[in-house]
Amino acid sequence: MPLDMAFNDYNSLTLLLKNKLFNGQLLLFPKLSMHKKKILFVIHSFIGGGAERVFINILKNIDRDVFDIELAVGEYTGELIFDIPKDIKIYELNAKRSYKAIIPLIKLVRGLKPDLVFSNVGFGVSSSFASFLFPKRTKLIVRLGNTLSAHLDDVKQNFGLLYYYYYFILNRSIFYFSDVVIVQSDYMRKDILRIYNLHNRYAEKIIKIRNPIDHKNILRLSKSNSSIDIFSNFSNKSPKIVSVGRIAYQKGYDFLIKSFVGVVKEYPNIRLVVIGEGDMRSEIEGMVDRYNLNDNIDILGFKKNPYCVIAKSDIFISSSRYEGFSNAIIESLALGVPVVATDCPSGIREVLNDGVNGWLSPMYPNTVENLSNTILKSIREYQSLSMKKERLKVIKDYNVESIVLEYENFFLNLIETFE
Repeated sequence: MPLDMAFNDYNSLTLLLKNKLFNGQLLLFPKLSMHKKKILFVIHSFIGGGAERVFINILKNIDRDVFDIELAVGEYTGELIFDIPKDIKIYELNAKRSYKAIIPLIKLVRGLKPDLVFSNVGFGVSSSFASFLFPKRTKLIVRLGNTLSAHLDDVKQNFGLLYYYYYFILNRSIFYFSDVVIVQSDYMRKDILRIYNLHNRYAEKIIKIRNPIDHKNILRLSKSNSSIDIFSNFSNKSPKIVSVGRIAYQKGYDFLIKSFVGVVKEYPNIRLVVIGEGDMRSEIEGMVDRYNLNDNIDILGFKKNPYCVIAKSDIFISSSRYEGFSNAIIESLALGVPVVATDCPSGIREVLNDGVNGWLSPMYPNTVENLSNTILKSIREYQSLSMKKERLKVIKDYNVESIVLEYENFFLNLIETFE
């Protein structure tokens, strides 16, 4: 029976879902619900980032005729809170640290009795432990944002072996206690199966759903003139280069600044614009000053509309140590801008084709030297790339309407199968 065929026999659908639903794949079925299903979305905050933008895209586009949506936030803060749809009721958990959300979340879920809790960005472990005291009918989905092995290595390097094992055990609870875990790439799924040696039903509950991008909104915002002043003093002989992301250890801006020393030697007038905010901003600004790159690198801080800058750029750079699946890369490609990216633990190879829509820079042990050489290569080659076809492919594969429809079908099937 074709998977997109309507099921007249509910028992057949239930059996198929129980046997085939997960297995790392998402099966699409027609919306079976006759009444609204209540979903509680859970997130730490709305400080600007790719994961938060994904969350906003789902909230804005999910079908209100089918779902009753409510939102719980650890802290009601962040640049993107104004993008939350006005019709959604918001509950603040007053939990700056994720473990402090467990008790408030239990109380909230037991009061609201949602059909589904959809937990995102930093609250996966807390939600998993809280789920022990959820109403029996309430199912838990946890969406992960990063490649887990690389994140754990980050913890080991910065906090030591004890914290590594502590976080290793805590994160394992997600796969045992949640009903479903959503990842954004095949790489992420394989990584989880490898480090936790998951089999059978624990492996089957991990599924992939791509990150959605609202390409129509991105295109509209990209036509703003607010980037004119940013590029007004750029040399016409040098390409416009931009990087967008949180200025945090994970994003590897220290790699990018150091790599630019070599780039500037060959192109003294080259300019880089960095858009983002984060706890390493002052450190990165100090590096710019220390390496005498103030005439070459501008750090602008957070911009609600980075797309007008990206669209007028020639090259986008991602220098991350690890990712789940970079929204900024997808959005840049959707605007027709080729990408230089570190070939870090992530799903990057599922979207970036070296020499076709960008360039992959090898990582360790020579990350900085490799990135510098890859940027130089991109400067020589970017004008020869044909980005129109690549742009249309990304828009087709990651458009918000079809991916939110995947989420909707998945939510309904999960709820109705186990009712």
